[in-house]
Formats: sequence, structure tokens, C-alpha cells
Amino acid sequence: MINKSTTYGIYEFGDSNQLCSTTISLPALTSGLVRIKVNSTSINPIEVKTRQGFGYVAAQKSADAFLPLGYDLYGEVVEVYGPDNQFKVGDLVIGMIGFASNPEPIVIM
Repeated sequence: MINKSTTYGIYEFGDSNQLCSTTISLPALTSGLVRIKVNSTSINPIEVKTRQGFGYVAAQKSADAFLPLGYDLYGEVVEVYGPDNQFKVGDLVIGMIGFASNPEPIVIM
């Protein structure tokens, strides 16, 4: 079971010099969720604007809170919760994770 992860984002709005990493504790999986080992991610134009302090996600950020960036990902499912989950360990997935209303990843073969 994986319980820590390195994530990248910002504490303060600004230019690309504001990007930094932090180690976070991962929550326990609940019904229908999976844990994904990220092989690739990206920072897209929406996240560049968010980093600069513009848009819906930036408006939700608390003053001293860490804001992770990089919602698009490609990776491999390494843990699933429950027998009725549509994914299985080893599935390759690509998707937009957790932005803005928590969309689900798409399985690719």
C-alpha cells in the first residue's frame, strides 16, 4: 500500500519560479476509487493561469495552502478499492483527475 506521494504545485501565485514540490499523505481508498502510479503528467494553459492567480481554482485557494497542479495524467492502476471496481491493478489509464468536479479516468489498452 502506498501512503505517501510527492506532488508539485504552488504556495503562492506568481511565475514558474513559484513551482515547488511537497510530500503528502494519501487518503485511504474508498468505494470506486483507485490509486494510480503516475508515469506522465502535464501543466496545461489552465494551470498556468491558475498558477498566476486567475480563474475558479485559484479563487478557491486558501492563503497559505499548497495548491497542486498537473491534473492530466497517464499511469498505471496500482491499487483498487472493492470487488466491484471497474478498474484492476495493471490497467493503464489516461485522464483528468480531480479537476473541477472529480472526473474519472479512461482506461486505455
